[in-house]
Amino acid sequence: MAKKSKPSGNGCAAKKEKKNKLKNNLSVLNSLAMKNKAPKPNPFESMWSRRKFDILGKKQKGEERRVGLSRSIAIEKRKKTLLMEYEQSGKSSAFVDKRIGEQNEVLGEFDKAILRSQCERQLKMKKKSKYNLSDGEDEFDFQGSGPFPERDDFEDELLFDEDENENGEAAGSATDFMSFLFQRKKSKKEVMNEIILKSKFFKRKKSKKEVMDEIILKSKFFKVVVVDMFMSLILFLALIS
Repeated sequence: MAKKSKPSGNGCAAKKEKKNKLKNNLSVLNSLAMKNKAPKPNPFESMWSRRKFDILGKKQKGEERRVGLSRSIAIEKRKKTLLMEYEQSGKSSAFVDKRIGEQNEVLGEFDKAILRSQCERQLKMKKKSKYNLSDGEDEFDFQGSGPFPERDDFEDELLFDEDENENGEAAGSATDFMSFLFQRKKSKKEVMNEIILKSKFFKRKKSKKEVMDEIILKSKFFKVVVVDMFMSLILFLALIS
């Protein structure tokens, strides 16, 4: 029998090197394929609310909610907004323009000025109407300017002192005390109490006027009814006779 020649050592080494190269190439190709392959969706990051029955042509929102994706989007949004605000909060030299309309790039300078003037007017109207207790009291005519007269409504209810003389001039102590009262600046509480008292007085006056008008109307109606009855009675008696 013919003996087989054993392969030399150099030939075995060359074959091993070829195998190793093929393995390396395959591993590189597999890694590239894994990178290009789309990642599988994680079932724990999505929530499903399935319908029991499928209805043809009906669209329903919110069947699938991707919690992980929405969370990552929210985190990125917070980084762009809240993180920037937090970083700027400790800096005293940061300039932030908070004027009305400055954040809107579409508006022009004229439109921004109009918006600011409108906001200023609204603020002034709010401040003026904060303590406005008028409920139709402005219909009355007053001598002074504004909603209230110059003379106090309760002046005729004030009683004079016993030591007042015939000319209506009070004694020195009383005049000094009254002048001191008028010279003293009224506090905010006193001003508000005075406004409330005046509003109550005007409302009471208006209600009295309405009651009097109602009484007059009823009396006129009663007179008309009585006259009609009397005339009808006279006509009836004339026809009978």
